[in-house]
Amino acid sequence: SAFQGCSALTSVHIPDSVMSIGNFAFDGCSALISVDIPDSITRIGYRAFSGTPWLKAMQERNEFIIVKGILIDSSATGNIKIPDGIISIGICAFLGRITVHSVHIPDSVTSIGESAFGNCKALTSVHIPDSVKNIEKWAFSGCRALTAIRIPKGVREIPENAFEGCTGLITVELPRHLKKYKHVFENRCHPVFKYY
Repeated sequence: SAFQGCSALTSVHIPDSVMSIGNFAFDGCSALISVDIPDSITRIGYRAFSGTPWLKAMQERNEFIIVKGILIDSSATGNIKIPDGIISIGICAFLGRITVHSVHIPDSVTSIGESAFGNCKALTSVHIPDSVKNIEKWAFSGCRALTAIRIPKGVREIPENAFEGCTGLITVELPRHLKKYKHVFENRCHPVFKYY
């Protein structure tokens, strides 16, 4: 990124025409204290604002960092109830959080981002509401303690690696219309498929 590691940048105004902020876009911008993000933004990349005073200030105020309806980071642990009103769980929002045990996703969420819960090795259960239409690649990869999953009826396709390494899966509930799914859940546990 052109701004990654910039130490002189203190404020950023992103124009209304921009829909996505890339991975590492402002990572390490050590003087960045003000960020103006338009409502047009639908995707915020991995570590887009890591190491900035702007993000650190938000982390000190709240365990859930929400930007334009996107949950981009969280320090929540244990049994987590994600707040209502969030539209999407962002890229790597909970990546590698080994202190996350269960997650309840509210029915305002329509998308679970890339590696959102990747390597949450202690995650045993997750409630995915029917509002979710999109589960991105590696969303739950490496969640080896996860024993059951219910795929919402709005999901049309599951990326091959969305549940890669989820070797503890015993039960997978699927909507009847879902096609091409069995290879997604191939692991040594051979889960039982239930349809609704």
